[in-house]
Amino acid sequence: MAENIQDNELQEEGKGKRSYSKKFSEEEVNAIVAKAVAEALAKAQASQPQTVVQVAQDEYVTILYIGANAEGTTVAMPKWGQITYPGGMIDVPKKEFMQGLGIPVNTALLRERKIIVVSGLTDAEKMRFGVEYKDGELLTTEAFFSLIGYDTEKICGIFAHLCDEHKRTVAKLYMTAYFDKKDNRINREKVKALNELSKTVEKDGLFTPILEDMNANDL
Repeated sequence: MAENIQDNELQEEGKGKRSYSKKFSEEEVNAIVAKAVAEALAKAQASQPQTVVQVAQDEYVTILYIGANAEGTTVAMPKWGQITYPGGMIDVPKKEFMQGLGIPVNTALLRERKIIVVSGLTDAEKMRFGVEYKDGELLTTEAFFSLIGYDTEKICGIFAHLCDEHKRTVAKLYMTAYFDKKDNRINREKVKALNELSKTVEKDGLFTPILEDMNANDL
């Protein structure tokens, strides 16, 4: 190609036309070739249809901690992260959630329903991993934070449908409110009604310690 350019004859306009040959340097030849290649590539790219590639977002599993641990306690879950307060929720990448399923700590939290899977799993996966829940058998976050203040009728209506694990959670929350916080919203009528309902879980009822203390102190 360089020889063709070097031998190219150029004509100069004037009083008369005369022809002459111009010799191009190697640098000039390379520049001309590079420019031609760039223009050809640009034309080729312009003629191609534009393709938009969409990358799927990572899938996450949202988990909720429902427990009666002491304030300031951190719940550490290998592969899943940690939750620092009851009622806390975190999003876990689905791959990491799957990897953490066989770890004893995580398995126990799911089995005891202290960790609840809120979203991110298919129905088949929920059944496979034992996190398929029935309506009303779990405490909602609203109920978890408000149950001490509910009147007898409302708390008993909720409590009657809870699974055994969450009935135990309610009992622990009442114990903490009564013995540690001296919460005056814990009254005999409410505790007695809850204790009767809890006898399906434990023979003498889950709230017996509170009733015994009330009897001892004539409350």
